[in-house]
Amino acid sequence: MLVATAFIAGTTVFAKMLGAGPDGLHPVQITQGRFLFALIGFSVAAGAIRPRFTRPNLKIHACGRSPGSRALR
Repeated sequence: MLVATAFIAGTTVFAKMLGAGPDGLHPVQITQGRFLFALIGFSVAAGAIRPRFTRPNLKIHACGRSPGSRALR
């Protein structure tokens, strides 16, 4: 959690540096860049960890979620 917080803080400071000054980037470009680098980072992590996805047990899922959905009605 601490590493994630430091990463978010670092990217925020870096984004402010890119947007400052007369030749600063447009805020939409900065946001797009942050999403792109996050996608690259998650892709590299997923490639290194190699998570295995399995089919969920739908009975257990439905039983666990039905009380919450009833509360919304």
